[in-house]
Amino acid sequence: MVGAAGTLFYRGMMNRPLNIDAAIPTARFSEGIQTLADRAKGWAQGWAEEFKGRIEQFRSKDGPIRVEKRIVIAKSPGEIYSFWRNFENLPLIMSHLESVTQTRGKRSHWIAKGPAGVPIEWDAEITEDKKNETISWRALADADVPNEGTVSFEKAGDGQTELRVSMRYDPPGGEIGAAVAEFFGEDPAWKIEDDLNNFKEAVEGGEIMLGTDKSYKSREDGN
Repeated sequence: MVGAAGTLFYRGMMNRPLNIDAAIPTARFSEGIQTLADRAKGWAQGWAEEFKGRIEQFRSKDGPIRVEKRIVIAKSPGEIYSFWRNFENLPLIMSHLESVTQTRGKRSHWIAKGPAGVPIEWDAEITEDKKNETISWRALADADVPNEGTVSFEKAGDGQTELRVSMRYDPPGGEIGAAVAEFFGEDPAWKIEDDLNNFKEAVEGGEIMLGTDKSYKSREDGN
């Protein structure tokens, strides 16, 4: 009797469908981890391709990103020139800059915002300086991101100034190039234009007060 019952129980267990989820939950867990890993890899590849595409999109035929913008500001050329001539003021204008420090002579050290909070740094020198008219600069040969720029200040009547800004960046590949592309987004000219519009509003609205004794005075610090 016991033998017969045992035989029937054995046959029943053998014929019972196997519950894979209950039997090997670790298999599903491992599969999930692999899926996440595949997705992360795909996302990283997509990110790299996206910013590589942005760099290529804004390169001119000879390579670098070029941006030229102009704006009229209700201040004299001398006042605007004095502000720009002190490069340490530029982070107040250009949103991609963290700091600019005068080093010696016509040279300065620039720090820009980089990927994952890692800054991009380079040294630059003034190549042309005509008081109240033009300032030009360029990065030194060992810069991670070769770049140069020119600003000019022209009388626009009624005590106003037409400020012209011309900048060129030649971003390399890799993370540094991606950081430049990420900052400029889909329209480099728009980014610089936005910075200049903010500068115009700050100067004309009194948030940045230009003066002859100092290149700028901030309402917040009262200097």
